[in-house]
Amino acid sequence: MSREKILVIDDEEEILEILEELFDENDFFDVIKASNGQEALEISQKHDFQIICADYRMPVMDGGDFAKALRSFPGARNQNVPIIFVTANPEQAQLLQEELKDIHILTKPILPNKLATMILKAVRSGLNT
Repeated sequence: MSREKILVIDDEEEILEILEELFDENDFFDVIKASNGQEALEISQKHDFQIICADYRMPVMDGGDFAKALRSFPGARNQNVPIIFVTANPEQAQLLQEELKDIHILTKPILPNKLATMILKAVRSGLNT
């Protein structure tokens, strides 16, 4: 049976590996990784995701620009998928949360139970849109 997919975006390989291990060992999602927003935007047009988990500050294209680009194309694949920003500085993500729908913010450090709760909340809110 095929599991739902999650797109994990972070420029730090260690964070990508930690999140992949967390999702894989708990049999939550099949994880697809990207190291910046531009790469994630390209990947997002090739797969259907249940949720997207992204760092906010990244090189090439940051998480905010990624979210705006993803949400700006009417009918685009994954356009309405919930996005969780994992960030040490939530202020910029909070501004984006006011601008775009279905944006959730988790402040670092990442606590697995807190992340799991936020994912459930985000997925449920995404089902109600």
